[in-house]
Amino acid sequence: MKTSKSKKTVSEATPTSNALKNFFKQQIKPYLPFLILLSVICWGTFAMVLNNGFVSDDIAAFVKSDELHSFKNVLSLKGFSGPRLLYAFTYQLFGLNPTPLHFWAILMHNLNAVLVFYFVLKVFENKKTAYISALLFAVHPIVTEPVNWISGKHYIANTNALLIIGLLYLYFRETKRKSYLIFSIVVLAAYLIMIKSTWTFITPFFAALIELFFIDEKKKKGFYPAIYLLVVGVFVAFAMSGKIVNRIKYMQNGNSTASTISSTSTEQAPQENKPSYINRVTYTTTSAAKLLVFPKDLSLYHEGEKVSNFLLISGQLILVISGGMLIYWISSKKHKLAGLLAGMYLSLLPTFSPIQVSWFIADRYLYFTSVFFVIFAALLIKKLESEIKIKNLSLYLTILIAGVYIYRDVLRNNDWQNRKTLWEATARTNPNSPKVHNNLGDVYSLEGNMEKAIASFEKAVELNPNYAEAMYNLGNAYVNTDKKEEGEALIQKALEMKPNMLE
Repeated sequence: MKTSKSKKTVSEATPTSNALKNFFKQQIKPYLPFLILLSVICWGTFAMVLNNGFVSDDIAAFVKSDELHSFKNVLSLKGFSGPRLLYAFTYQLFGLNPTPLHFWAILMHNLNAVLVFYFVLKVFENKKTAYISALLFAVHPIVTEPVNWISGKHYIANTNALLIIGLLYLYFRETKRKSYLIFSIVVLAAYLIMIKSTWTFITPFFAALIELFFIDEKKKKGFYPAIYLLVVGVFVAFAMSGKIVNRIKYMQNGNSTASTISSTSTEQAPQENKPSYINRVTYTTTSAAKLLVFPKDLSLYHEGEKVSNFLLISGQLILVISGGMLIYWISSKKHKLAGLLAGMYLSLLPTFSPIQVSWFIADRYLYFTSVFFVIFAALLIKKLESEIKIKNLSLYLTILIAGVYIYRDVLRNNDWQNRKTLWEATARTNPNSPKVHNNLGDVYSLEGNMEKAIASFEKAVELNPNYAEAMYNLGNAYVNTDKKEEGEALIQKALEMKPNMLE
């Protein structure tokens, strides 16, 4: 009997063991050298980030937040989230050390580069396209903000979840195995619990995008897609409705009531005039295109940028041309190209909301968008190689572009070393942002460099005379110099403008 039971156990274990062996043999082993190379390039580009410090929102969200240093507070049902759990875990093990958090961000980004490879391989069934796409995604300069910024790593996590859900859905449509579908729902549920972000409502639209554009016509059978999309939509609506409502109120109020005088958060300074919806969409479109194609002026803030008529007209042309291309590709049955273009707009859906739930543009918003962009780039590189007929042209172009990207990455990584380097870099790219000058003045003030601090606060108030925090900081700086009376008057005026500022 014992022998019989033992044989049965071994027999039951065999299918799982064989499935794992087959998965490794078919999905991992053939691409293992490239995946290792991809990881080496990814870590080689961003390893210097491990030495960078806490900046911007990191100060309030982690360094000064005693609530997030304890598992007791984090594990409560109301306050639970993935980032909060990670903060508590790293604090208990490493204290106020940013290196483990940076390590985790690079690791998640590395995973996304691998997921991009498999996503492209599954959709386009071409290894060269997948190789180029994954490599360019790993080092595209637009990814530097979420990789460097601890408080921005949830944009990396968003993409982790979306790509995993997308791949599982593709495997389901190919194999008809319901286990893939169920597992994707499990991943979605974990995603909604762990990552509480308004950007999660992209998920059902991304699933629909895959079904409409990336699934072959012969596989589009059965009623499961409709049920799946309905379940995903209900999940997201139920989980995120409160978060979205709070975000809308937050954006309408201008500044968060939790903002501090030191202004370490990424909140924008109060705006006197808000643009029309069409101008907002065209500005976002043009800025996104510029940052993806020419990632030169990377910045934590894009507040204060001069919006010219040329920029707005350019945005309108991009919208018209891309709309025409989308219609043409759909009508000519080039559905995958149409899907890539639609995906770029889909990934920015929160910025296009008529009711504002996000800033108009931010580098971190383009992290997921860059997935679709690099696939376009890979297809273009391959097209050039086939047209020009130069042997290994795609290899040379990929190395050239990746080299330029890595050089820009290194420069941008240096900008994120500490608060001072970040705000000085941001002031260079956005000299008209009052919030940037206020934050820079705060940094100089902490260093004891009151001359530079006063100059920065004065610039912030000059750019926005209604910016109470900057006015208060300028008054405080004056009080500590030889302008005590003028400083006290500014402090009083700032408190009249915003009475709850010191709460």
